[in-house]
Amino acid sequence: MKHLKILPLLILVGFAFHSIYIVFTSEYIFDYHQYIGLTLLSICTILYFLKRQFYEYLMLATLILGVFGIIAFTYSYTIIQIFISIQPLILFVLILFLAIHYKDFKPRYDKWINEEITILPNQSEINGFKKRFEQLSDSEIERKLNENLVNEAKEALRQIQNERA
Repeated sequence: MKHLKILPLLILVGFAFHSIYIVFTSEYIFDYHQYIGLTLLSICTILYFLKRQFYEYLMLATLILGVFGIIAFTYSYTIIQIFISIQPLILFVLILFLAIHYKDFKPRYDKWINEEITILPNQSEINGFKKRFEQLSDSEIERKLNENLVNEAKEALRQIQNERA
């Protein structure tokens, strides 16, 4: 399975060499889509050997851009072109890439999804709680901090403690 990880890159490099051959043997010329695609493909090739994790992200982005025809590796084989064009060869490589790298991306995706979202406390609510809690003694503030209070109330109590210290 380890050697399969280079397969999508090799397929794209093959497309690139085929395109370069076509340019040299026909009247076809590259436009900026191919130049950007070949540049990104070159960077992906270097990153594959130097920084594998960066390679995976850049290759994924490169393939997504290639599927929608924003960049190109070949002269165009377009199947759908209403509002966007879909490149079927690149779509195939994208699906292959995702299938091969599924185990690499899944833990990162799961970690990203399961991360706790930090909600910033509302300052106006904190100020309201501060007004309510200003009259409390230091021992009452300590006792309240151990109670099950909303984050804004706890933050107001901490701010009062800091102001008194």
